[in-house]
Amino acid sequence: MSQQNALQDRLDREAIRHCVLRSIRGLDRADAGLLASALQDPALVPLDADGDAVVSRQRFVTNDRIELDGATATSEAYLLTITVPAGEQPVVALSGDRVVDRLDRRAGEWRISAREVSRVWEASGDGAFTAPYLAVMRNRGTRDRDDATYDHPAVAPATSFDPAALADRDAIRDALLRYMRGTDRLDEEILAATSADLQFLMGPNVIPAEAFWAGSHGLAAARAVTQHLIANHHIEQDGDVAYVESYLLGAVMLNEGEQHAFMPRPDGAPAGELTLSGIRYADRLERREDGWKLVSRELLGESFTTIDGLRTAHAPATAQRPTRDQQDPSYREALAPATTRDPVGAALDREAIHDAALRLVTGIDIGDVALAQGACWHDIAGVLAHAGSDQGSVAKVHHVFNHLVEIGDGVARSEACVLIATALAAGAELVGGIARPGEVLLHSSRVLYDFERRGDEWRIAGWTTLPEWSGVAPAPLSAATAS
Repeated sequence: MSQQNALQDRLDREAIRHCVLRSIRGLDRADAGLLASALQDPALVPLDADGDAVVSRQRFVTNDRIELDGATATSEAYLLTITVPAGEQPVVALSGDRVVDRLDRRAGEWRISAREVSRVWEASGDGAFTAPYLAVMRNRGTRDRDDATYDHPAVAPATSFDPAALADRDAIRDALLRYMRGTDRLDEEILAATSADLQFLMGPNVIPAEAFWAGSHGLAAARAVTQHLIANHHIEQDGDVAYVESYLLGAVMLNEGEQHAFMPRPDGAPAGELTLSGIRYADRLERREDGWKLVSRELLGESFTTIDGLRTAHAPATAQRPTRDQQDPSYREALAPATTRDPVGAALDREAIHDAALRLVTGIDIGDVALAQGACWHDIAGVLAHAGSDQGSVAKVHHVFNHLVEIGDGVARSEACVLIATALAAGAELVGGIARPGEVLLHSSRVLYDFERRGDEWRIAGWTTLPEWSGVAPAPLSAATAS
């Protein structure tokens, strides 16, 4: 494939991803016009029928893989969905789906012409503290066009992109991912390098970055687990300004006896309580002389769930342990910047690297040995044999978040957060107990990948896994499970 054709392929993929995200944002915000803008036939995907019975629904889009064939394409992705029902029922529904979209390009614009959704796993969480959480964190978040993410100067809708816009969108996503890396490593040097005069908006309060970091980092440093999983970067660019909505799933393991602002209890948190917070970010970024910088972030609360963090996954004895400082294994010697690739080549490399990582986990999930092995230069037969011998699971999905890529000459590295959802067989052995019928194990790790380019092909040359947290979510309640 010539570089010009490869570039058009990459531009088409960017337009397809943006189209799929528009459809998901339209569903979650109950925005019929936005949803229709992603569909060839507006009747193809209706708004949620249970909209009045739902306080919040967040569909996190992960693992987006695209196959192009001229003016048609197939997009396959995973959805991790969190649904908060209306009423007094203190249960939050969790689910994982595989969504396959068929798209057609007509008059230069990609839209969805067919969608198939299949449920892979479902569970629930204790939402008893969701109401007080939303009372503080909901701010200006709504399930309509009054939502805070619409509150910015109008930007002409984009349905296709040129190379300059593609480079900007890649740089904007990189800035947001590097900022989240700094957040989880408590690294204010990274945070300062990816932001400029940053202010946080929480309801009527405007908080300077330094004050926000001091408060949040003090809490995080005292806890066993904090991790931020980010996805769904919906970017609206207007020259040197960009408005971005992102979805965040925040995981925190509270210390035994800890008092939480949203969870007033006489004895504080019980041992092993893991909280999962659903948040949306309404961000403003600006292009400065040294790149795109985050200048404003509004936090919009969506859900607050607790699950059992006492029963956990078995971690390999040889696994390295993460730290929340610069001693973490992710702080490897920096790669020398690539000198043999122009911006177009770099954009193509980024796509190939992203696709290799997704081919590996997809192959593991569906038992496709050729797909997984074809993503790697080294023999992974042992890894595949171990995955295939897991008798404790009914279904398993690797949701890939926060994939941050660094490219050198012929080599590359990336860091990703991988949340594995395993629908457990009753009686499956866990650390701290056994599985009950219908339970789902959520296990999150960071994976440090190494890639090599041989000829024109990028593949994985090795990886290191850093376990972060795990917990067990109860079986779903039919009254709370999203349809």
